[in-house]
Amino acid sequence: MKLAVVGTGVMGRNHARAARELGFLAGVFDMDAKAAREVASAHGAKAYDSLDALASDRAIDAVVVATPTSTHHATASRLLEAGKHVLVEKPIAGSLEEGRDLVARAKKAGRTLAVGHIERHNPVVAFAREALAKGEFGELITLSARRVSNLPGRIRDVGCIMDIGIHDIDVLRHVAGSEIRRVYARAGTFTPNLAFEDHASVLLEFASGVTGVVEVNWLTPMKVRQFSLTASKAYVEADYIEQRAVISSSTYGALDPANLFQVPLELHQRVVALKKQEPLKLELSDFARACASGGRPLVAGEDGVAALAVAQAAVASASKGAPVAP
Repeated sequence: MKLAVVGTGVMGRNHARAARELGFLAGVFDMDAKAAREVASAHGAKAYDSLDALASDRAIDAVVVATPTSTHHATASRLLEAGKHVLVEKPIAGSLEEGRDLVARAKKAGRTLAVGHIERHNPVVAFAREALAKGEFGELITLSARRVSNLPGRIRDVGCIMDIGIHDIDVLRHVAGSEIRRVYARAGTFTPNLAFEDHASVLLEFASGVTGVVEVNWLTPMKVRQFSLTASKAYVEADYIEQRAVISSSTYGALDPANLFQVPLELHQRVVALKKQEPLKLELSDFARACASGGRPLVAGEDGVAALAVAQAAVASASKGAPVAP
């Protein structure tokens, strides 16, 4: 696969580096021609002078769109029309209408449309979902996720729900294997002169009856990226960064009602440390597989639309102070 990257911001540069390491990278474009030449030169790729020049190059099979969200629809639409497979960074677009339109355009063009919800490709997510599906944890009851850190200087156009909470909305939906039918959120802004929320708690009601909670903020001094599952046979704590899961269960011995000080409880814990892999490379490899086979990528356009719908519902719920259906 010959792949180009549009956008040379933080994610664009990481996509270019990962694609080059995988042997995919062929081109780079950015409105800032100097930045495009810099990134292209660093990775032995071609720098394009315009999006049209890239779109018309038949040597390019697929394109990663890592531009500001407001430009996702126009950029991805042009590339799909030119017959390119497209991986667009999250969120899929600035609105649900635009996101749905991209899905329709990809289908009409017969091209792959993937969305960059990178955490779906984290090995610990795949482990938790597969083990749950096999019944190893029993019946799923609740899920929760915590994604907190200090304020990133690069974000100014959206709040923490849309920027980082959308990751866990997608992951919990994926792990639960159920659609989210109602959202209730509380959010606020502590940072002076910030136009959007910097902390939020989002309650998710799944169609299956499972409940999920997503906590996000830009206020903590350390970076936490974790999710947990409460199931009938086990409690599972998963760490995105360490790519490790701790699975806890317990058994009771004979209880002496006259001695509640010594409860005969045995706690069993198993630590699963997975082989560390870079989720971004797994994402690009999955995209390449889908492009070559015509199969569905792990995170298809429809998944991006679903995650965006829930994130927007969460923002609306925080504003209204009432539950909102996506």
